[in-house]
Amino acid sequence: MNTDISWLPRSIRKGNPIPNVVYDLNSDIHATAFYVLGSHTITIVDYDEEIIASSIAHEYCHFLQDLNNTVKPAIKLDFGDNYEEDIKQYFSTQPHEMESLLFEYKHSKTWQNDWWLNKLLKEIKECNER
Repeated sequence: MNTDISWLPRSIRKGNPIPNVVYDLNSDIHATAFYVLGSHTITIVDYDEEIIASSIAHEYCHFLQDLNNTVKPAIKLDFGDNYEEDIKQYFSTQPHEMESLLFEYKHSKTWQNDWWLNKLLKEIKECNER
């Protein structure tokens, strides 16, 4: 399993410690990956070849936010009947999560982050125009 982050631009990694990347494929966490503040460890819980790099990039952004003291613990998201609305609400009210979504999109674009980002931005723009 890939634990390498050297594919991320050197300009981003330069001068920063290297986080641990570990796998816990038996985790009961409902996410593809997570980063615990202060841990310097990115944990991958869903080994999906299509999105693993973007998951690492997303959590690496949280790692950088942690190093720079610019992140706050995210709110716990309880998914209701409308997953898309819940996700839209989450990203639009959690600036550090939106920053991480943009970071992963820039450094490891996938169908998933492309869809979410374009859907979120379109809907946020439409709401602001009302």
